[in-house]
Amino acid sequence: RLGLRKRAIFFFFLWTAVSGFGVYGAMRLPLVKEQPLPIAGLPAGLEGVRLAMLADVHIGAGLDGAWLQKVVNAANAQHADAVLIVGDVVDGSVARLYDEVKCLGELKAPQGVFLVAGNHEYYSGYREWLAAFKRMGLIVLTNEHRVLRINGVDLVIAGVTDDAAASFSERPLPDPVGAMVGAPGRAVKILLRHRPDKAPEAAALGYGAQLSGHTHGGQIIFLYPLIRLWHKYVLGLYEVGGMSLYVTPGTGVWARFPVRFGTVPEITVLTLSKK
Repeated sequence: RLGLRKRAIFFFFLWTAVSGFGVYGAMRLPLVKEQPLPIAGLPAGLEGVRLAMLADVHIGAGLDGAWLQKVVNAANAQHADAVLIVGDVVDGSVARLYDEVKCLGELKAPQGVFLVAGNHEYYSGYREWLAAFKRMGLIVLTNEHRVLRINGVDLVIAGVTDDAAASFSERPLPDPVGAMVGAPGRAVKILLRHRPDKAPEAAALGYGAQLSGHTHGGQIIFLYPLIRLWHKYVLGLYEVGGMSLYVTPGTGVWARFPVRFGTVPEITVLTLSKK
């Protein structure tokens, strides 16, 4: 009986320690990850361009504005040419969270700060949040693009809405074709799309790269094979039809499952390189 009690106490403390480590891994400040982004036919003038990427911040039930302010400061310290936010910023209404999120307006980059919506923006009041992000000074891309002129060369940053638009009867639906209408034909085009699954579509359309989040990198490493049942692209750099796809593990964590093992939240600094 004494042996059973000792084993029970041991496993209790072991589970407590493991759980605490997992929660710490989820709620910690993200690391800065330097990631080359190879692009076929990249002009010499764009080699070395740096793009800071945030995704899946999930401010709301767990992570708050004080945490986000530290993320903003860390992103600004990278001195990237542009900042790209790839969806799932919030878990809650504008009325409840605007003050927590407004520090995103302090993000600085010479070429601008761009954002596309994720599925959680639709859960939280899509139109209200898009208007709020624009008030913060962010460039919100809804099936559209901007042309950046860097070292005398055009770089197109395009962005589409999320697939959740159909479930909420919100227009427009994602349209990567429409997002590049009017873009310079020979320019390198990078697509921001919250979910990575339709990367082959972007590759077939001639995008040089797609940047996505949504999967949280599987969040717990031993769940990775299970996540692969739903998502072909889960974490890291892939080549899809000659196009580079980068899937970030996310900058924050979804508060309803605030545990990470084997994946680390990150601010990704993508450096363009010639493939």
